[in-house]
Amino acid sequence: MKPTDFLPRPDKIPPGWKTTAQWAKQWKLQHRHTSRILGGAVAAGDVRCKSYRIRTGSIVRPIPHYAAA
Repeated sequence: MKPTDFLPRPDKIPPGWKTTAQWAKQWKLQHRHTSRILGGAVAAGDVRCKSYRIRTGSIVRPIPHYAAA
């Protein structure tokens, strides 16, 4: 066993799940505007939100991902 065995591992992201930044790029919108659209869609039940651990630089952290409901 090594110390690195205890470090968090990135999750495998299922198809169809994207971060706010990925949706913003696809829709050609700014990050803040996309975040508001997604937040409203989650509240309306049109979009699901779940946090997945992904590597950002050298850190693995939970990042919200969104998919159609």
